Amino acid sequence: MPIILRLDRVMADRKISLNELSEKNLPIHIMSASYEELKNLSVVVTEEPDVLEEMVLFRDPESEKIYELSDDGIIITQRFAEKYEISAGDEITFESDEKEFTAKVSAVAENYTAHFVYMTESLYEKLCGEAPKTNGVFVIMSENGEKARE
Repeated sequence: MPIILRLDRVMADRKISLNELSEKNLPIHIMSASYEELKNLSVVVTEEPDVLEEMVLFRDPESEKIYELSDDGIIITQRFAEKYEISAGDEITFESDEKEFTAKVSAVAENYTAHFVYMTESLYEKLCGEAPKTNGVFVIMSENGEKARE
């Protein structure tokens, strides 16, 4: 199961080597956003959707169809979609750091524990007019990393 590390925390401890502790890692832009009364929406932006798809399974909860992240829209998690009655094809607006993002939902993916939005870097740039800044790392821990966490 992947975990997300904030770069400011990783960089504070120079003893941490992601390459030694992780099986796979992917630099990302992660931000907190709000949607209606929901304040803990996590938005993950990646330059490498193919790598993210190796780490996160974007699967339809009913048909088990596998989705791919594209520049055409965002993928949201099932828990978020069900709570707010959002479906693929809908357009949603969420806020982060005084910026509004309005995007088409291209797919709803299985996830029962959190509220996530996933998008490509190109879509992020199109929606807000600037490139995202890498501030986190999506990590799949290796056996060495799991032992180091104990």
